Amino acid sequence: MPHNSLFQHIYDLRGFRNFLVDTINRPENVRRLIGMVVDYNLRLIEWWLENDVDVISFRDDLGTQTRLTINPEKFRRLFIPAYKGMFKTCREAGAQVHFHSDGHIMEIAEDLVNAGVSILNLQDLVNGIDNIKRNPRGRVCIDLDIDRQRILPFGSPEDVKKHVRTAVSSLNSPDGGLMIQVYPCSPTPLKNIGALCEALEQMGAGIKDEEMAIGW
Repeated sequence: MPHNSLFQHIYDLRGFRNFLVDTINRPENVRRLIGMVVDYNLRLIEWWLENDVDVISFRDDLGTQTRLTINPEKFRRLFIPAYKGMFKTCREAGAQVHFHSDGHIMEIAEDLVNAGVSILNLQDLVNGIDNIKRNPRGRVCIDLDIDRQRILPFGSPEDVKKHVRTAVSSLNSPDGGLMIQVYPCSPTPLKNIGALCEALEQMGAGIKDEEMAIGW
C-alpha cells in the first residue's frame, strides 16, 4: 500500500493544523473522511488479494520523537476501527499485515496488534527497547528499525555492536519472531556500517560463510 495509508492521508487532505482541530471540534468530519479513504484502500487491498500476495504492508508515521501525534484515546476512537476493518480483510484472505510507523507509538502498539497487525515495524530508541520487550514482543513479529539518528551515525563501532547485541538479545522471540531493518544515512562512517554488519552476523542475522563475508 502507498505510504500515508490512512492517518497521514487524512491530514494530507485536510492540512495538519486543520486535522488537529478537526479531531477535537469536528470528529464526525474526520470519521467521514476516514470512511472515504478506507473505501479507496479496500479496492487496492482487494486487487492485491486477487493477485495472491502473502503480505500487505501499510505505512503511516503516527508518532513524534516523544509521543503519539494526537491523543492516544482519540486515535483509538477515530482510527483503530478503520485499521481493523482493512487488516481483517487481509487476514481473512490469508495475507499477513505488515505495519510501519516512524516515531513513538508505544501507547497504541497493542491496539495495532489487536486490530490485526502481524508484523510491526517500529523504531528502537524512540520507543525504547525495554518498552518493546514488555509489549508487544511475543505477540507480534517485531520488525525493528535500528537507530539511524544517534548511535549508527555518531557512536563508535563498539557502540554500534553493543546496541545490535542488546536489541537482538532483548527482542528475539520464538513467539512472533524478530526482523531487522537498517537504513544508514549520512554522515554514518563506513567503519560503523562495518561494525553493524559484523554484529548482525555474530547475532545470527546475516551470512555465515566467512569466505563470503565482506572484510572490514
